[in-house]
Amino acid sequence: MKQFFLICIACLVAVCSYGQASTLGKDFWFSFGNNYDADSGLSLQIRIVTKEKSTQATITFTETGEVIPLSLAANTVYTHDLTNMQILAAYSGLTGKSSKSIHIQTSEDVSIYAINLSEATTDATSILPVGALGDSYYHLSYTTAMEDGYTIVAVENNTTVYQDGSAVEVLNKGEVYSSYFPDKDASGKHITTNHPVAYFVTNTCVYVPSYTQACDCFYQQLYAESLWGGRFFVPVTIRGKERVRIIASRDSTVINLTGGTVVDGLLTLNAGEWVEIEINAAQNGCYIDANNPVGVASYLTGIMYPGLSYEMGDPSMTWIPPIEQAINEVLVSPFLASGSSILREHHLLIAVPADAKDQTEISQGGSAYRALTGGVWHDHSSGYSYYTLPLNNSNVSYSLKNPKGLIILGYGLGEAESYYYIAGSATRRLDGYFEVNGIHYQSLDGEVICTSDIEVEVSKEYLMDPAPGHLRWVLDGVEQTAFIDKLSWEKQLPVGNYSILMIAKNQYGKLDSLTTSFSVGRESNKIIRDTICQNESYDKHGFVLPEQDVPGNHVYSQELTNIYGCDSIVNLYMTVKPQYEKNFTAHVSTNEPYSGNGFLIPPYSTPGFHSFVRSYDCNSSETLYLTVYEDIVPDSYFSPNGDGVEDVWNIKNIEYLEIESVKIYDRFGKLLVHCSGQFIPWDGTYLGNPMPSTDYWYIITLKAIEKQYVGHFTLLRR
Repeated sequence: MKQFFLICIACLVAVCSYGQASTLGKDFWFSFGNNYDADSGLSLQIRIVTKEKSTQATITFTETGEVIPLSLAANTVYTHDLTNMQILAAYSGLTGKSSKSIHIQTSEDVSIYAINLSEATTDATSILPVGALGDSYYHLSYTTAMEDGYTIVAVENNTTVYQDGSAVEVLNKGEVYSSYFPDKDASGKHITTNHPVAYFVTNTCVYVPSYTQACDCFYQQLYAESLWGGRFFVPVTIRGKERVRIIASRDSTVINLTGGTVVDGLLTLNAGEWVEIEINAAQNGCYIDANNPVGVASYLTGIMYPGLSYEMGDPSMTWIPPIEQAINEVLVSPFLASGSSILREHHLLIAVPADAKDQTEISQGGSAYRALTGGVWHDHSSGYSYYTLPLNNSNVSYSLKNPKGLIILGYGLGEAESYYYIAGSATRRLDGYFEVNGIHYQSLDGEVICTSDIEVEVSKEYLMDPAPGHLRWVLDGVEQTAFIDKLSWEKQLPVGNYSILMIAKNQYGKLDSLTTSFSVGRESNKIIRDTICQNESYDKHGFVLPEQDVPGNHVYSQELTNIYGCDSIVNLYMTVKPQYEKNFTAHVSTNEPYSGNGFLIPPYSTPGFHSFVRSYDCNSSETLYLTVYEDIVPDSYFSPNGDGVEDVWNIKNIEYLEIESVKIYDRFGKLLVHCSGQFIPWDGTYLGNPMPSTDYWYIITLKAIEKQYVGHFTLLRR
């Protein structure tokens, strides 16, 4: 099940927290259009809002080449009121081609807003970054008292502009094309280009509804057809009543309304057709649901329109992004009245899912977040609610957030003067895209997925060429041939950074290249293997373990948060190595090698004592005490006569061996001598009495080599 959150249509001057595919950006092009009262106190104003980083910026006027360098602090709002010369270089009031554009570039993401302002005729718009622009627009304006029109700014060279299929102009980067239609509502005209462009409604003077005083200009940047959606929630200002237009880009588009009354047109539309409805506060706004993507705009009415509950303001227009363009946090700041402006108050309309309205919080001037106060919630039967909040301090910023997403519209009112616009939203492509684990590819860009199981799927909205080979996938620069023409596929990826590129041809023959970069921050069955010594503690990889006193293999599991911010169940396979000292003793005869207990010792030619040490991790060691001996040789005779020669019976080489016992018997089997553990040479006596000359028998048992010697010798008395 796909989940979509409400957009945060950031009001006034806003910074959206949505990291990718939003009104935030670093590269912007725009121009100003006709204002019927331009000859009496026209003011044009630009607002730049920074986020948490300071930024370097330049404002460039294409026609004059003037460049204004700026160093902007973090979390600030910069206001630039155009000089008279700058107004002449940026105000496109005639049909035809010009260079009256403004180019703003920044080192960090910012939001940019512009206001076209004169006494009693004002309107404002957010300025979209280059990455949010498109090549197909349906003009949506209103019945004009003078000239309806549009203004286009090219962002690439050799941009051809088509109006209802006919080429009307070719533009280079930074050039502007304006087209004005005297006494005509141009809504429904289809403007297409071969490269993305910035598109603005520039209606000189509008009555809403028709012939209802008073008349104001419209100045609003429209979203390209690729950003349209099918679900909308439109709140109502404190004036209590607005007009809304819905325009279709496909035939047989069916509109369903919850709230609102049709005043012009039908709810079944073909491409380029629109329907106008009236919404009011008594119905708590309007929910719109369409079977195809549509564009929606809301209009403040003239001050003389009957039934207004608050008689301030005049006609103004805002674009309404669809609910599918979701965002969760914004930073807002009202415009500053300048020049001949008679704007006196500024307001927010905060729309959220009804079940999350109490989770909406606001921070003023960087203070701690708190619950909303000072306004009233209006609950709509569709499951959405909106809140009206006056902004009483135009010199500070306001930050609002809601975990389920926000729609925020901003408007300002004065006597017979107003502005109304969306100042921030997501700008994700909705006409055809792919998702990774249910996340739109543009929303995923630069983000982290906390799973290694990746599921990729093309949206049902993508109208693709059915011919074989027209859908290809590239993962980290390597084409995935197994997934050619696959609308969905799965893959398991280890922790790391990745990019996915979708190359597709749509049914109109246009080649699309859609790409996203993301990180996998969690592996399935994450395993860590490590080794420590016995009696050591462990503090690594997020595990903190006491001293390990039991050698062997152990398994520990716990949930850990890694460097990507992902919680994972991690299994630690721990080997505890023992700490020990082992001693071995061995005996080997001369000229014989030793092999045992892991030691391999070459032969020694002479008897002796030797030691060998083998060291291991954890200060462990094994020592071999090796005795090299020659075989014992018991004397074959002895003559105990006191002459100092062969006076005792001895055993040659016995000193290198550990004996268990030496026993000597007479020829009748009587035990005469029993040495245990240590051999003492025999002097030929028994109980102090000399034994006679004769043969005697011995049994020698050696403990170390588990060998027994049996034989006899002769005692000679001379």
